[in-house]
Amino acid sequence: YHQNMTHSPFSDKLWRAIGVAYGAAPPGLSGALEVCSCNCCMDEPTRQKIIKTPMNEMPGPLVQEYSNSAHGGPVNLDDLSAFLPRYLDLLAQGEPVDYSGVGAELLRFGDAVRAGGWPEPALWAAYQDWARAYVLHCGWLEAVGEGGTGEGELESTIYLFEMLPAGGIPAACLTDALDALFALPDLGDMALAQFLAGLGSSATKRNPGLFALGYVPMAQRQQLADWLNQLLLADRVMEVLSNPAFKGPNFWQERASNLFFRAGVFDGENIAQKTRT
Repeated sequence: YHQNMTHSPFSDKLWRAIGVAYGAAPPGLSGALEVCSCNCCMDEPTRQKIIKTPMNEMPGPLVQEYSNSAHGGPVNLDDLSAFLPRYLDLLAQGEPVDYSGVGAELLRFGDAVRAGGWPEPALWAAYQDWARAYVLHCGWLEAVGEGGTGEGELESTIYLFEMLPAGGIPAACLTDALDALFALPDLGDMALAQFLAGLGSSATKRNPGLFALGYVPMAQRQQLADWLNQLLLADRVMEVLSNPAFKGPNFWQERASNLFFRAGVFDGENIAQKTRT
């Protein structure tokens, strides 16, 4: 079920984490799968089709139907556990799992993590291993020009910066993976430039920006803000920005330069603002 995944040096780690997640999760769904059955959400034939489809064969459109129709925390957390590996699998293949996007693709899982008691340890470990590998995988693809390269692109690192915390991934797990990405010997500077360009774009346009971080508790948002402040104040950023021999993505210098008047001033509140000026 990884045949559509674009390969990177981190693909094997990503596939391995997904395989472990499938092995740690229930193999299928219960007949009591909780969804909204209103006219705008899901009809019973679609619900039955989801229940009867093997999880590792669940097509993206059916997963999107579930995302659109499952509201609130489920009573049966086993069904949530069963769905998680398929979400991780489809995202790794670059397939959407949610109609609305905006960085909230994994929000239902994040809400369950924040409520406590979910997921069980083996699945939780696989989820975090997937997140670390996914950041490196997507960041590498973005740096070589094969992945998402801008704000709102599913595989862009700036998009992952809000999607993964909204999905319950700890701030340190995300920032450690980004630090490892930026430390890559050949592509680290390009990965850093891509991230800064995406952040600069979200910080200057009137659009959702880092909207999904609004779902994240303040303490974790502050951790992410502190990391951003340290990144923007690091000497390396200016060295990359001012290096005439470095050719980054189009317009990245203009976008990144927009960040410097914000250097050191991000906090848990403003990092999640819906609009920026």
